[in-house]
Amino acid sequence: MLRIDSGDAGDDAVAPGGSRTPEITFTQLRYFVRSAELRSMSKAAVSLFVAQSAISTSIGNLERTLGTALFVRHRAKGLSLTAEGVTYLAEVRGVLQALEEANLAIDPSRMAGSYEVGCFPTLVPFWMPSAMNDLRERYPDLHTKIREVRDDEIARRLLDRELEVVLAYDLTTHPQLDFVPIATAPPYAVVSVDHPLAARGRVRLGELSESTPLILLDMAGSAQYFRRTLEAAGASTEPVHRLENYEAVRAMVARGHGYTLLNQRPRHDFTYDGYETRTLALEPDLPSLHVGFMIRSSEPLTRKGAAFIRSCHTLAVELGQAVGTVPNLVRAARLDDLDTPASD
Repeated sequence: MLRIDSGDAGDDAVAPGGSRTPEITFTQLRYFVRSAELRSMSKAAVSLFVAQSAISTSIGNLERTLGTALFVRHRAKGLSLTAEGVTYLAEVRGVLQALEEANLAIDPSRMAGSYEVGCFPTLVPFWMPSAMNDLRERYPDLHTKIREVRDDEIARRLLDRELEVVLAYDLTTHPQLDFVPIATAPPYAVVSVDHPLAARGRVRLGELSESTPLILLDMAGSAQYFRRTLEAAGASTEPVHRLENYEAVRAMVARGHGYTLLNQRPRHDFTYDGYETRTLALEPDLPSLHVGFMIRSSEPLTRKGAAFIRSCHTLAVELGQAVGTVPNLVRAARLDDLDTPASD
């Protein structure tokens, strides 16, 4: 029996027939999820402003009710989930999410509380500041947190229900996940300001690679895309440098160490150390990446998730990169019922 209240599982409920059935409370589930996220009951207690003993007792009662251990306790090293704990965590996150959505449907006057979103690292500086501004203006009581998620982490984060949506490129495929595109991101070349081809404006990738070494933005997923793009253009795929940091790649290019391929464009050509780069369009046009959202298949979005997607789509429209209109799954979330007067 699941009783959603603020109490703990100290008492048993009377089930039909007069037997007493242990109850699982909202408080227990909340304490369990937070302890799992922080891998520590003491840290969970601090974050929830309760005593550690309350967390420990609550989770102990939960484990006794379930008849299984959810955590392995490591002396002075925190917690790790058991196999049963991993499974239970994913299910409980779904329960808490459904409860929050139900409460929001009853009181659609405002969007409040906290919400975590995922974003591919190189997209964060280009998309997240604007999206966070839009969300703050529309829903001032909603506190959105950003988690950077690499391409090889997306499926696990979504399927474990750590996150509901991840802003990413269309590089990940999984039978239980869908990709919803919102913007195009064509590749372009970057060279130093004094490169012989810098004034061209457009360049053939094969020609550029003949005279200039490649500096590769080497991140999971995107590195494979760049390699396929280079192969399609008949250009060398062997880089002189492999770097995972977007600005480190641009800084090396600006100093004349090579050229690179990127998809997101800064509003200026300067690097952190004050040097300049030049961007070159590629001819002929090469396959673009799409920016969009990875979500769990066949599962409706919460209104918070839909609000986040809409904020990012608004930016895509402003940048002139939008693919189509606001996705149907966003419209299905009935956000118009929740918009505050601040958004008008």
